[in-house]
Amino acid sequence: MRAWTRAHQPESRILVLAAAMVVVAIPLHVFTLGRALPTPPLALPWWAIALGFLISESFSIALHVKGDAHSATFSEIPLLIGLAAASPTGLIFGRLLGSGLALVTRNGSRGPKLGFNLALSYLDSTIALTIYHGLLAEHSPVSIFGLGVGALALGATLVINGALVAAAILVTTPDRPPAAVVRSLGLGMAMSGAASVVALGGLAVFWREPITLAGVLVAGAGLYSAFRWYGSLTRRFEDLEALHQFTSAVDGAADTDELLEVTLSQTRRLFSARFAEVVLMRGVESIVTSSEGAVPSQRRPAPPAVVEAMADDSDPIRVVALLAEAPGMIADHYRSRGVQDAMVARMPGDGDTAAMIVVGSPDRSRFGKDDLRLFDTMARQARVAFERGRLVDRLRREMTYKEHQALHDALTGLPNRLHFTIVVEESLRRARESGTRVAVLLIDLDRFKEVNDTLGHERGDVLLQELALRLSEAVGDDLMARLGGDEFGIVLQQVRGIAEVSEWARRISSILQRPFFNEGLAIQVTGSIGIALAPEHGTDGATLLRRADVAMYEAKEGGSVFEVYDPQRDRYSTRRLALAGELRDAIEVGALAVHYQPKASMADGSIVGVEALARWLHPRHGFVPPDEFIGLAERTGLIRPLTEHVLRVAFRDRTRLGADGFSLGVAVNIAASSLNDPDFPDLVARLIGEHDVDPQAVTLEVTETTMMADSARARLVLGSLDEIGVTLSIDDFGTGYSSLAYLSSLPVDEVKIDRSFVMDMAVDERLVKIVTSTAGLVHSLGLRVVAEGVENRGTWDLLRAAGCDQAQGFFLCRPLGYTDLVAWLAAGSHVRGDVGPRLPSGLAGD
Repeated sequence: MRAWTRAHQPESRILVLAAAMVVVAIPLHVFTLGRALPTPPLALPWWAIALGFLISESFSIALHVKGDAHSATFSEIPLLIGLAAASPTGLIFGRLLGSGLALVTRNGSRGPKLGFNLALSYLDSTIALTIYHGLLAEHSPVSIFGLGVGALALGATLVINGALVAAAILVTTPDRPPAAVVRSLGLGMAMSGAASVVALGGLAVFWREPITLAGVLVAGAGLYSAFRWYGSLTRRFEDLEALHQFTSAVDGAADTDELLEVTLSQTRRLFSARFAEVVLMRGVESIVTSSEGAVPSQRRPAPPAVVEAMADDSDPIRVVALLAEAPGMIADHYRSRGVQDAMVARMPGDGDTAAMIVVGSPDRSRFGKDDLRLFDTMARQARVAFERGRLVDRLRREMTYKEHQALHDALTGLPNRLHFTIVVEESLRRARESGTRVAVLLIDLDRFKEVNDTLGHERGDVLLQELALRLSEAVGDDLMARLGGDEFGIVLQQVRGIAEVSEWARRISSILQRPFFNEGLAIQVTGSIGIALAPEHGTDGATLLRRADVAMYEAKEGGSVFEVYDPQRDRYSTRRLALAGELRDAIEVGALAVHYQPKASMADGSIVGVEALARWLHPRHGFVPPDEFIGLAERTGLIRPLTEHVLRVAFRDRTRLGADGFSLGVAVNIAASSLNDPDFPDLVARLIGEHDVDPQAVTLEVTETTMMADSARARLVLGSLDEIGVTLSIDDFGTGYSSLAYLSSLPVDEVKIDRSFVMDMAVDERLVKIVTSTAGLVHSLGLRVVAEGVENRGTWDLLRAAGCDQAQGFFLCRPLGYTDLVAWLAAGSHVRGDVGPRLPSGLAGD
């Protein structure tokens, strides 16, 4: 006889199955009542049957097949003898009593499992009685026919018993492979078949001479010993295989959390246990991870009693014990939860190395020495695995911490430049896949150094932290980073266009402008924002960040809230980097041309001078705007050789014009850096001498902003130039912040009104008044007034009425090369009273 011993059965399904067996057994029991059988040589009372079942089922044999535990008994012997020598009711009652006592006292069965096994015994007995009483009739139980009927009755119970056990296993554990069920039940049926053969022989001996039943008991004992020896072998093999599986499973666990799950599942499976727990110390935290029944594993704080018992290091040796031998607090805790049988592996340690594994409530029987020995070995393996897992977890935490440190700013906790760059690249990749756009905004706080210098770096740090919090809340799901110092970055994903990003920039600016309060002090900060969009301004992170940086510096220099990247203003574009090298070559070989724009006297329209203008016709890029290559020269240190080249060509051509009969003045624009160069006056004097030019015919034009810088060195350079005898002119007058008092102290001879006031005079009366009043003030200082940007006759007349002395612009003539200028002058061009000057045929396109 075999009892179902698989773990994890849901109680409700077991009870339903047990009830169904009882319902079937009752009518079969009724059927057997009152049927007569041949009189046995010794009639057995119910208590003898109970004793037989108690003995046979108490000495059960545990069989282990592929990790499943099965209990095989020799209940076929008392069953067959009871069929022949006891009453039906005596057999049924004696069997239920004897089997029940064996299940409770030896196996510790309780609840639904006990009910299922008793119902199965009841059904087995009624089926055997029905077959035996229905077929034997008047035949002798020990005749060939009688033994055949006995074998049929035992075989029927064997098949029905196996089918019901298999049904219970499959109903309660649907994930169990049917092949495994058939394999394990086949072994049990083979053992029951062998016991049935002993039972048939024992019946034959007992029927002829009851006293010889002792021999049957000896034979049964021999069979029991053989099966027990076989069971021991299978157990050892299963233990080795189980240990190998457990070791492989825990070795494959990636971290402590996975190791906990593996330990729980493997322990429950290998010991066919209802529940398992692992108590793990993690520093000051103690957690319990448990798995019970069909409920998924759960994690909770460890009970104080268990933590206290684990912290007791009076016994430094690992304790592996049955629950009855475990430390008192641990045993009391688990008994209070209804656990009557459990194994405890307590693994003391320091810090987070301490652990305890508990496996309890076995299905097959109570835990024995073999279980304890296997559990001890598994616990040792588990401890090594937990220590390794702890080390892996610590290394992983350290790696995570260091990775966080490497990718985040220590002060604000925001992502840093490296993290920001990674996110920008990832955003660009997703944008390419989805066809969307990405925007990068770089924010640089204005004059933040003043905050640090005035209030101290501690307050500055607090301000940066508050600013980071404000901006992070505003940005939301998009990423914000601190790129270093007082510079922040934001990446916006799936933006629709410039308008949306510009609105973001305005919102950020308004956040910056809200005062920050620190220790009762209101601090006002502003910022400059640069914007670059993908794919318009770049398709890779490095390019996009660089161009947002360019736009941010444009905003800072221009004093605007934000600027969108403009290739024309990118001083670091690939084209401009290439031009920087080529500009040097062009200056050295004289590839830069100098064109001249005439200036006319407003009194009589005669041509009185020309302004020298540098022009660069690039072999690949064509015409390069002066603003681009002059600015490039200033940033790359080429402004001095460029200025020297223009001065040299202009002075040479002035001498040539004089030789051709045209006595004209020549004006050259001077960069701000030239006024800070103490050697510049010597350069001018040397070139004047080399080309034999009258210093009074030379005008050097300096912008109003440069002139008003009030640099001591610039004043010395201006004084030296004045001593040479050249004319000094203030260019772009009106665009700066000139003080007339300061202006009167400078050695200047001429003021040039900026074209922005001149070009629209014909349509804006206010500009006429501005120019008129300016000319009057300049004349009051004894200086000459020149207007630039004259493009039509009406403007010419307004300027003359305003009192200007000279003028230049497209109305007179576009800038001309030297040859075309000579031709134009030779044609007698001047401003006549009725029409403007005309270019000679063929020169209009120059």
